[in-house]
Amino acid sequence: MRRLPGILLLTGAALIVIAALLVSGLRLALPHLDAWRPAILNKIESVTGVPVAASQLSASWQNFGPTLEAHNIHAALKDGGELSIKRVTLALDVWQSLLHMRWQFRDLTFWQLNFRTNTPLQSSDGEGIETSRLSDLFLRQFDHFDLRDSQISFLTLSGQRAELAIPQLTWLNGKERTAPKAKSASPA
Repeated sequence: MRRLPGILLLTGAALIVIAALLVSGLRLALPHLDAWRPAILNKIESVTGVPVAASQLSASWQNFGPTLEAHNIHAALKDGGELSIKRVTLALDVWQSLLHMRWQFRDLTFWQLNFRTNTPLQSSDGEGIETSRLSDLFLRQFDHFDLRDSQISFLTLSGQRAELAIPQLTWLNGKERTAPKAKSASPA
């Protein structure tokens, strides 16, 4: 019984050393992320079932955790639509993720996102894009979300195509509230 505090202290110290080694290894590996691009894109395709292409992946370590940047992303959607993004930046907040026990992203910024889907937002039979998962992701897991020079095209419930031109949309999530800020474009 007298040894228990010593064993717990040693176990805690060992866990801290292992975590420090993992973070150091990740910091050393991040600059070489583009070399693993084909394997990463294949894994994304196997998980989502959607072929994805990207011209470049880069990453760095910041005070809060890793930051990933991808260029020229293209994906053909299952419904015949498409997704293309000129550049996307994703910043993971490691410390907040550990605190909340779920992924917490400090920043997500899309430049020239063009999303065209042939699936209605929600149809009468329950088929369509699942908006609850999207709202959970964007309202709880991202602290800061940006869209720059983007376009979104989707089918309305009546079957007509709606197109949104988004010069700038910024979404900030705080502890008790959200704060969207946008610049609108005139309809074409």
